[in-house]
Amino acid sequence: MLAACVSMVAMSLAADASGPQGAKPEQEEVIRVKTKGKNPNVIDGLDIICQARSVTVTAGRCRVGSKTVNVSETQLAVDPAETVGVVDERHRISDEKVNSWRGGTRLRAGRDPYRVMPGQLVADSVVVRAEVDGKVTCFARDKDYYLDPFWGALCRLLEGRIKKKQLVTISYVYSLRRVDRIEVLPDGTLTVRRGRPKVDCPPMPRKTKGAVTLATVYRGYHAHRVEATDVYVVNEAKATAVASPDLKPVAGTLAKLRSGKPVTIVCWGDSVTVGGDASRPEKRYVDLLGARLQRRFGDSKIKVINAGIGGTSTHGRLKAYAKEVLAHKPDLITVEFVNDMGLPAKTLRANWRSAIAQARQIGAEFVIITPHYVMPSWMSKEHPRGPETRRNCKLLRELADEEKVGLADAARRWELLEYAGIPYEILLMNGINHPDDRGHAIFVDELMRLFPK
Repeated sequence: MLAACVSMVAMSLAADASGPQGAKPEQEEVIRVKTKGKNPNVIDGLDIICQARSVTVTAGRCRVGSKTVNVSETQLAVDPAETVGVVDERHRISDEKVNSWRGGTRLRAGRDPYRVMPGQLVADSVVVRAEVDGKVTCFARDKDYYLDPFWGALCRLLEGRIKKKQLVTISYVYSLRRVDRIEVLPDGTLTVRRGRPKVDCPPMPRKTKGAVTLATVYRGYHAHRVEATDVYVVNEAKATAVASPDLKPVAGTLAKLRSGKPVTIVCWGDSVTVGGDASRPEKRYVDLLGARLQRRFGDSKIKVINAGIGGTSTHGRLKAYAKEVLAHKPDLITVEFVNDMGLPAKTLRANWRSAIAQARQIGAEFVIITPHYVMPSWMSKEHPRGPETRRNCKLLRELADEEKVGLADAARRWELLEYAGIPYEILLMNGINHPDDRGHAIFVDELMRLFPK
């Protein structure tokens, strides 16, 4: 009985790696991604034709450094997303109902105290069983337990056979993510630099010295064949096309920094400001901002205060604004609230205008930080790329212009990540709305542009 239960996991792992069994071969549709006019190094040709486990790059010419090289048509292997099998992870399944990221019992994917990322679980691979007095029972989904496959969470069904607080083991398969880099070498050879697969935030593969990156290929969870939306044609100039910020709204703080006077900054925000899932305190954007300002303006004594509280928005925090922020008598207030993206437009405008007005009453300058991108489904996106879709992000930019306050447009930087070949969701440490260290650094990069040396 035990062997039968666990073999279901192995079968699911095999099916996930190879696709449907016994399917008749069909003539593949030709999916072609043009690179000319998108990647400035491409002179002609070099279209990327997407296939099941590979891409073919057509012949053409490319600038590599100061030279123009001829490139022959080349087929390059691009493997599907890797999968990992877990056998007999121990749990006592909760009675608490699953509610998206909350509630229920979460599968861990070897990441305790973290958990399976949204969309990562191979749903049909889950096997829940218990062994009592040498007898093994395999429990049934939707009879003994409920499974939310997207969130990787379970709860016990009261009418089922799983007893309250009974120890069970769960076996399952989950997918990894990876980003591969297609390069043109100085001699015109095409190659793929394979990225390192990871559960959460895979690193970008290193560039080959002297090579030009033509595009990257994203292997998101459960990716098999290469689709056009998986191919990110690289344009490094476009990836940094963020408008220069207006320095006038922060002129007072900048003058103090340049003259070596003490400066107090309060960073008001939600869980991202608290630190989200940064790997360690010094990688949080608030701490990183203080450190980078201190390096740039070494003669100034800079105090940066973290006024973030997780799970909050301006609507719940404005009443305590005077105590949490203004009482510190800051020279500068920075504000980040990704949670405000769900507020009614009228409420958002009123809250931020009130915060700005109160800051001005004590002589403090004010910077709006536009929020980072969150999981694609929460932004009405099918893929981790594309233009800004959030109405409230646009309203924040309009408010910065209308109120003549500072703007650190981090959202624009996230919007442009695709031109650097980066699928933005690989920067979300919890797979939902918490940026990793790279995401925190983007906030600071944009804030530092307001304070040139």
